[in-house]
Amino acid sequence: MDDGFYNSAGVDSSQLYDPDVMGDGYIATFLTRSDGTPLRYALSKYGTPGPILGFSDSSGNDVGPEWAAKGTAKYLLATPTFNNGLVDVTFHTPGSGTASFTIKADGTAVSSPAGDAGGVWYGNGNSFPGVGAGYEILITPSGGGGNTLTNPAASWISLGSDVTVSYSGHSVGSVALTIQIRPVGGSPASTATVTLALTSDG
Repeated sequence: MDDGFYNSAGVDSSQLYDPDVMGDGYIATFLTRSDGTPLRYALSKYGTPGPILGFSDSSGNDVGPEWAAKGTAKYLLATPTFNNGLVDVTFHTPGSGTASFTIKADGTAVSSPAGDAGGVWYGNGNSFPGVGAGYEILITPSGGGGNTLTNPAASWISLGSDVTVSYSGHSVGSVALTIQIRPVGGSPASTATVTLALTSDG
């Protein structure tokens, strides 16, 4: 359904700009659809500034470039907010410990135990259930010592469900994980490093 605002070529605004997926889109309060809601599309920062629409705000600026041009908005973060995160577990000697990190299918990530390694790989901080189905993940470890690393994403796999990497054992050590995420069948577009570490209190 058209939004009812057309550029000089007669193209409706809904065909010119990407929808406001993030919920933070620029709102043109002076341009109201037939249902009473104002025009609102994705911010231009998520893609390429859109074309001139032919309607200006109170400052005389055309609203079109405030929004992302149709088909250009991307919400996969080039550097996830959990980049350089650390999951550090201290275990009692004799004994063992386990540190884990989960990249979730809703665009977020969490550590266990909770630490500074959580964050998001998609969007603006909210969760987007099911978004991972359009992406794949590869996790490449470095280090680790004599402990056990469980890594289901040693080759590219779907992010349609949560992916958890765990590092466990009886020895002090750490493993650095290079996490890459890409659109299904595409090129790597998002990269982060997270370290899992085990420390002894003895």
